[in-house]
Amino acid sequence: MSSFLFATSGVETWLWLPPLAAFVVSFFGSMVGISGAFLLMPFQMSVLGYVGPSVSATNLVFNLYATPGGVWRYAREGRMAWSLAGLIVLGTLPGAALAGTFATSVIGVLVYSFLPLPDGASAAPDWALGSLFGLGGLVGMYLGAATQKHVPQRVLRVGLGLVLAVLGGSYVASPLI
Repeated sequence: MSSFLFATSGVETWLWLPPLAAFVVSFFGSMVGISGAFLLMPFQMSVLGYVGPSVSATNLVFNLYATPGGVWRYAREGRMAWSLAGLIVLGTLPGAALAGTFATSVIGVLVYSFLPLPDGASAAPDWALGSLFGLGGLVGMYLGAATQKHVPQRVLRVGLGLVLAVLGGSYVASPLI
């Protein structure tokens, strides 16, 4: 199976890898009310080698595709806290946090797309790569939001804590290895 080169970012990878990574992260992330974009950023940088300024904008493109799946599922089941959706700072109710993430991602993509960097370079997103991440995230968030009500909150909290500890530990340990 051959790899694909994304011209905007310079990332070369298999086409199935971004949606698969995003699916896994979003499936579990949506259960605790996060899109998982902050977990995809290290993946993009460390695994795919995407370290340019546009990696943040590409991550926001992921959110544009992915978060509506979780929001729609929470809303459809009557578990969406619309009054809190604009207050993502709270982030305690899964649906509200996802809706706020979508709104801030729209603004973020616009800012990254149109404002130049100080040296005149561009921080515009890699729409193709971000869209692949987003499509995997859309399915992952929808299914994760549907599954969340069947998983005990303690399991979700411990699971997220372990993922963050392992990820952080690997970054701390990497210079030592």
